[in-house]
Amino acid sequence: MRRSLMLQLSELTGRHDRASFDCGNAELNNYLRQIAGQHVRKSLARVYVACEGSDPSRIVAYYSLSVCEIKSEELPEPFRKRFPSHIPAVRLGRLAVARANQRQGVGELMLFDAMRNVGQVDAVVGAVALVVDAKDEAAKRFYVKYGFLELPEQPLKLFLPIASIKACAAIAQART
Repeated sequence: MRRSLMLQLSELTGRHDRASFDCGNAELNNYLRQIAGQHVRKSLARVYVACEGSDPSRIVAYYSLSVCEIKSEELPEPFRKRFPSHIPAVRLGRLAVARANQRQGVGELMLFDAMRNVGQVDAVVGAVALVVDAKDEAAKRFYVKYGFLELPEQPLKLFLPIASIKACAAIAQART
């Protein structure tokens, strides 16, 4: 059963309680608890969090974005010839939802927020796609549901062309 959450999305800061976050995956928990702050301070990534309005320090979900480069030869055939050999993209490094808030649409909200941010990046510096390394087949199914395409040689590495991102961002904006 879904319960209604009033979430506030913002960049990760020192006021957020990273220690109590638990999504059920030790690697994702560890990233938020021990590494995310360093990545933000060193400008290696931007980390965005969703917190409940009633407790603005408790993290319900997070995701990270960083720049990356992909080789056009890695892309599915229809995309290979459109681009030079190396193309700019944005990596969705991690996306995690606290156990207590899973299966409530929070992951979708976070993904749409990431897409909105990627659209802004593209407007300023240019990016061809959003790239994600799915942790497993279940995560892959989540991303494929939103139009991500698998790279032929790396089935858990997925990408979403910028045109699709802009279309999904428009849908998300229409929902709000």
